[in-house]
Amino acid sequence: MRRASNTANNLGARRRQLSIKNPVMKIVAISLLLVLVSAQPILSLVPLAFEDQWFPSGVGYFHDMQYGLGRVWTNQLIGQGRIVSINPNDMSDYTMLNITEGGIYSIAVDDVHNVVWGTIGGLYKIYANNTGYKRYSFPASVSGGGTQVTWDGKYVWVGISGSKAPAVLRFNPDTETWLVPNLVNTAGNPLFHVRDLVYDYVRNVIWAFSWSQVVKIDRETGNQLGVWSVPMPGEEFFSATFNGKYVFGAGPDDPDAAYVVRINPDNASDQVMWKLQNYFSLGNLYWPHTLISDADGMVYAGLYKSGYIIIINPETGPVDYISVGRWHLHGIAFDENGWLWGGFNTNPGVLHRYYLGESAPPPPPPPKQAIVTGYVTHANGTAIPNALVEIGEYSTHTDNNGFYNVTVPLSDYAVKVTIQDSFKEEKPYVLNVTYAGD
Repeated sequence: MRRASNTANNLGARRRQLSIKNPVMKIVAISLLLVLVSAQPILSLVPLAFEDQWFPSGVGYFHDMQYGLGRVWTNQLIGQGRIVSINPNDMSDYTMLNITEGGIYSIAVDDVHNVVWGTIGGLYKIYANNTGYKRYSFPASVSGGGTQVTWDGKYVWVGISGSKAPAVLRFNPDTETWLVPNLVNTAGNPLFHVRDLVYDYVRNVIWAFSWSQVVKIDRETGNQLGVWSVPMPGEEFFSATFNGKYVFGAGPDDPDAAYVVRINPDNASDQVMWKLQNYFSLGNLYWPHTLISDADGMVYAGLYKSGYIIIINPETGPVDYISVGRWHLHGIAFDENGWLWGGFNTNPGVLHRYYLGESAPPPPPPPKQAIVTGYVTHANGTAIPNALVEIGEYSTHTDNNGFYNVTVPLSDYAVKVTIQDSFKEEKPYVLNVTYAGD
């Protein structure tokens, strides 16, 4: 069954009054909203007009939702595992791919390799035509399943739900190899059970959310850069996002109240916590299962058992809501046409979409790069060919002129040279290093 409404609405103009683009308009809009909040209940600025798509019985239990490769993607977790790919211009036009090993917990779109990644008992590479997939087993040290998969423009990151370390894995699609970071919690013990991972493309780091704490990880090396306590009531985070300026986390699960925390990535101890119940007279608001942002940086929290999507101004907090009219909302995502999609963990499954006129944020940009060049020579200037030059995890060999050239992501590196040479007395060598890039 499909219901549609083409009712014209002024949401685009009203919504943009709350955006972060125009500081003057923002101040006026927020002052009005504060008056409305104090005189609860408030009336949502989001109209009831929407479209929905119901699926046949047995197709449903949708758990995650992503937009990319010109399609909307969701996954069936319970029963027969499936990947569902939907035409954003026609909700009734969809394809399904069965996953023989079981359900998929989380998905992520990789626009570089033109695939969708999924995880639960391993990592799955689903082809863009949704007709096949390849499975990669987790390293032997992993004792749990994958609860989150995140694509950062170069690597695939997996959050692990096990009761012991490791809590995070990194997969390189080009070499099909794993990195297992050694991470610790605020008590200095091995980190376990990471629920969500977000890529901060401004600082080129990964933020991993685990219970009442967040860990900062160097994207290139996998080294831990810090860990901070986040006083999340109920302890467990369920979702996180990066809006280009701040990192956001949300939780916990039923029956605790819903919270969203804003974290300053330059000083992760600088945190602002919003209790959603304090902003709207909507009854019980709890279990924010999904956080996303749009291209303007506004944040959207999908509440699993409350039937609402809460709209959050990143500077001032919750400002509006969408009533989806049913429980078990699991995944939400924007497409490029301005529709906000929502999928439900029910049987049969159903998809909702609302026209908000906003767009999804662009895919993660590639890392800034530098070209490192130089020469390896004897002290007298004679070239040393075939010397191994290692710059972090990247390496090359010098040519017949002793010249080397390596392109690396912008970061701090140690440079190491290995020379195969036999001699009876100590010889001096010269390593010349220059670089150019962003």
